[in-house]
Amino acid sequence: MTYLTAEYIDEHLDQVHTADSFARSFAYQMLTAAKEKVGDKSSEVTMDCKVSVSPIEKFGCIRVCVNTPIGRICYHVKV
Repeated sequence: MTYLTAEYIDEHLDQVHTADSFARSFAYQMLTAAKEKVGDKSSEVTMDCKVSVSPIEKFGCIRVCVNTPIGRICYHVKV
């Protein structure tokens, strides 16, 4: 029997996003955050995002994560 563990979930996270879905998720989160910050008449909304890039040797990929104002999204780049 397979058990749901943190490691088991990690082993499947690389299949969640494609490059397109990662970009769409990022855009959605930015627009959602902008909607909360926008005034009656704003010409621009600025937000800070922290990006981290790290290797995942076990899976032979690189993880790119962006901490957005409404949550963190990650994409695994196969190398």
